[in-house]
Amino acid sequence: MDDYFNWPQPFLPLEVVLMIQATWGEGNILERHRKSTIDMLLTNGPDGCGLDQREAEAIMLRAATEVLHGLFKASVDPNEVGHKAFFLMVWACIYERVGTVAYPWTKETTAAMISHLVLKNTGRSTHSAVYEMFVELSKKHATGLARLGFRQYVDPDYRMPAADRQGLWNLVKNLVPPMNPGLGPFEVVFESQQSAFERCFGEKGHILERLRRMYRHFNIWLERGPSGEDFTKLVVGPHEDPGPQCQNHRRGTAMNLVQVWNQLRLCRDLASDKDMASGLLELHRQFGGCDGMLGMLGDEVVTSETPTPDQKSVERLERLRAFNRVKHEIDNVMEWDDAGEANKQWFHGLLDAFLGPNQDRGAL
Repeated sequence: MDDYFNWPQPFLPLEVVLMIQATWGEGNILERHRKSTIDMLLTNGPDGCGLDQREAEAIMLRAATEVLHGLFKASVDPNEVGHKAFFLMVWACIYERVGTVAYPWTKETTAAMISHLVLKNTGRSTHSAVYEMFVELSKKHATGLARLGFRQYVDPDYRMPAADRQGLWNLVKNLVPPMNPGLGPFEVVFESQQSAFERCFGEKGHILERLRRMYRHFNIWLERGPSGEDFTKLVVGPHEDPGPQCQNHRRGTAMNLVQVWNQLRLCRDLASDKDMASGLLELHRQFGGCDGMLGMLGDEVVTSETPTPDQKSVERLERLRAFNRVKHEIDNVMEWDDAGEANKQWFHGLLDAFLGPNQDRGAL
């Protein structure tokens, strides 16, 4: 129990503390009896821990904090958590921490959770005002931290204008997955500023700096996303202004950008529990560095054994492998305008293998 006092203090606003203290003894006689049982467990009851009242309340607040953060991390909607069920979860947490007496209200806890879910829209069950307030204040707190953190953001020296990126995209758009609605070429969007901060930027920008080192031949920067929030969209572009280029070199530049863009999209979707830099390395480990999946990560890549990815991940990876093979062939066709008809037919056969037959290719 001593360890319970020595945890790093997690975020718990004073308003939530006061509401917990004001409501944990409320309810009918049975619910008040449960609170008294907890007091005795922690203080000088028959099986008590010998704490004084101040220490007992500190333990109860710590358990409430643990439950609140657990629910919030699991993205549980406030309407899904009933008032009675919340405090029963807190009491269960305390019994688990004490470890000397079995939790006596297992059935009641399960019944309270189910009852709230069944009755929440009938007005006969109230959701937890404590958890609702905690969710609201936690989101504001996280957003505030993100906004403060982004003050250290610095743009790269060169950012390719959207119109120029669109010109490159048009050269290869029939070879690649479509963009999401509302996004421009080579852009990856995140659901909120907080999410973008945690996954793309990090404290003092260390995540973005790692991404830029990984893709050192490209520029990566943040812009305002479709939602109107700053720093919610990740954009990929050339490291410098490419200047005038022949059509083949422009197409090669576009395919290189698509490769990086697709890797970042895969990482956002398949490694959503990690920051983008760590997620890219994890995907590389899972898939064994296959066929250039993350071939531009350089010294950041290390090898390790990892579990077999699920079927959906494998299918997406196979598509990326096919895409990389097509890219390789495009790079080899340096004089496309002068290529013979047989070579063009052979190349379209490769595209059929990737996209399926009879797809509209547009002008190559």
